[in-house]
Amino acid sequence: MIAADPILLNDWHAVAKVEDCPPGKILTTRLLGEDLVLWRPLDPQAPVQAWQDRCPHRGAPLSLGKVCDRTLACVYHGWEYDPTGKCVLIPPHPALEPPAGAQIKTYHCRERYGAVWVCLGTPSADVPPFPEWDEPNCLQILSEPIHGNASGFRLVEIGIDFTHFRYLHNQTECNPQVHEDFQVEMTTDGITVCERHFPDADSQGKRVTYTSTSSMKIPHPLRLYSYIEITQGPYKGRFAFLTAITPVEEEKSVQWSFTATNMDKAMLPQWLVFNQQVQQEDVWMAERLQPKRMPLIPPTDNKWPADLHVPSDRSSVTYRKWLKQIGVTYGVC
Repeated sequence: MIAADPILLNDWHAVAKVEDCPPGKILTTRLLGEDLVLWRPLDPQAPVQAWQDRCPHRGAPLSLGKVCDRTLACVYHGWEYDPTGKCVLIPPHPALEPPAGAQIKTYHCRERYGAVWVCLGTPSADVPPFPEWDEPNCLQILSEPIHGNASGFRLVEIGIDFTHFRYLHNQTECNPQVHEDFQVEMTTDGITVCERHFPDADSQGKRVTYTSTSSMKIPHPLRLYSYIEITQGPYKGRFAFLTAITPVEEEKSVQWSFTATNMDKAMLPQWLVFNQQVQQEDVWMAERLQPKRMPLIPPTDNKWPADLHVPSDRSSVTYRKWLKQIGVTYGVC
């Protein structure tokens, strides 16, 4: 039994890159404490399958098996399962009708934005929308996922914490000046944070002046959509970001970053290095926060003193209150 909140169980989570799931290959992953096996039949047009990594015969990991055309064969006794998860062959008894229980637990699986998305429950909606990905004048970038021993909610909170940029990312970020009047709004559709302005930034030792406006939306507890337009400086252009945090376990996550931008293509390699380092620093910090699970407001774990909050923390304060309001219990305290 997967012990996760319905809002997480019934949503889509990125678990692999599509390019890492060619026909005939078997991958393993973990989502909400469940071990999964991903595989694609030898037909290049066949979709990726996401199954519980367990053969019902004797409990062997299916990920140790092999793909045989359109079936996945268990390494232990060779039982073969078709893409629906139904056993279609028991090699020692080829004429025997497989028992009714010879059925793999399968999960909903989609391929979108270059990633494989899995839902362990009943999908409450389609894969998260990211319309900018399909714009013809945009570059589409799926960054390397970053694995971390941290609560996914900690990672989302860091993404909307504006004042940490100047300090945690002192060597890689642009030392932005925080615009104190940013607006935070909580509605039934989630949280929206609007308009940050970064004047007179110091980028890689060179003094530059640029202005930017941005908006962030948290439509789901572990998902962040942000849009920023930079009018001057080395990374001039429009950027749309979809950050999806995959909850491997309550205190272990994977951060996926999808970007669509019209920036100068010549700047792309430099920007990729810059962006990846910033994200790695965020994960590094999230792994060191105590308690490991993010305290809500009010907190539910009295073993730790309550966090202190000041006006510039209002985005994260709103996020914690919202998680409490919608009943999140997985990975928080």
